[in-house]
Amino acid sequence: MMRQRRSSTASTNPSDPAQEQELGGMYDYLAKIILLGPSGCGKSCLLHRFIKNEWRTERFRSVARSYYRGAAGAVLVYDVSSLASFNALPTFLADARALGSPRLAVLLAGNKADLADEYNEAEQQQHHQYAPAPSAATSTPPLSSSLASSLASSYSPAPGSNGLPATLALHGREVPPDLATSWSASACTPVAVAVEVSSLSGTNVAELFDRLARIILAKIELGEVDPGDPASGIQYGAPQE
Repeated sequence: MMRQRRSSTASTNPSDPAQEQELGGMYDYLAKIILLGPSGCGKSCLLHRFIKNEWRTERFRSVARSYYRGAAGAVLVYDVSSLASFNALPTFLADARALGSPRLAVLLAGNKADLADEYNEAEQQQHHQYAPAPSAATSTPPLSSSLASSLASSYSPAPGSNGLPATLALHGREVPPDLATSWSASACTPVAVAVEVSSLSGTNVAELFDRLARIILAKIELGEVDPGDPASGIQYGAPQE
């Protein structure tokens, strides 16, 4: 059963010209950015971390076609611990190109980088714990039998996570950085090289959106995108007095 949406004051009250001018004076350009990717890759968490510097676990239903309309930039998100999420990206890229603005800027983002780091640390600790002495011929027990419990016991909530449970990657990284780089270079439409982020810890989240903003700004300065075009997904800020 769908939840009823709260009424929006923005849709019922007339806009305040003075307020719009004040907000418009805070930026030179206003661009619409969309986040795309398969369910569970962390899009909502990534947005919460960037906007509110906190980690949430809300899940949203599939977006409508109108979500793509008028977007100047898109972040293609995949889970570094899920090859399936990475393999699903071409469909989202095709939709973005078909429904977004003609000069849409696309940036690849590998989310949940903290999972791969935790797995690697646990694996190293396990090897160190069972490492045989130089003169001994002791066999090392398989990692798979104890890595899960090691990861679970060593997990502690990151700052801003509100103590909410995070995903555990029992098999570590499934998408190496060079695979993401190779795919972004060979995609039929331009995709900027991947940035690995963690919405849980906040690592590289601000840098991700800052990089996309710089790509869009460069397109404007090079004349590839006209903010005066309604289809560009970009608006001018209010002129400074």
